[in-house]
Amino acid sequence: MNGYNSGYGSGGYQDKTVIDQYSAGYFRYNDQSQTVINAGDYAGGSSSGSSAGSGEWHIISQGNQADLQLKFNDGEVYEYGLTEQNGKTFLNDNRYFRTYSDSSVEDGRPECY
Repeated sequence: MNGYNSGYGSGGYQDKTVIDQYSAGYFRYNDQSQTVINAGDYAGGSSSGSSAGSGEWHIISQGNQADLQLKFNDGEVYEYGLTEQNGKTFLNDNRYFRTYSDSSVEDGRPECY
């Protein structure tokens, strides 16, 4: 998750990427972004976009580095450098939050089926 709100009504942005991983080696991916711009009483705009997909995930070990590899069903491949710092998960040096199916916060649970 990444976001900014100006606090003055002039706009902001929000990015959110969700990777639901299943123990069987499959994943669901959803990437959403939204930008809002307010430029006065009569001007402004917004844009949003999203991408989604699914496929198989693998952990690839390359020397001392571990990578998370996502192989989408359409043939596209994403690779993320996977690290952990003080119990926190990072992909390509960006903080990702791990969630669990038994989380007490329903919106924080992965969408497993």
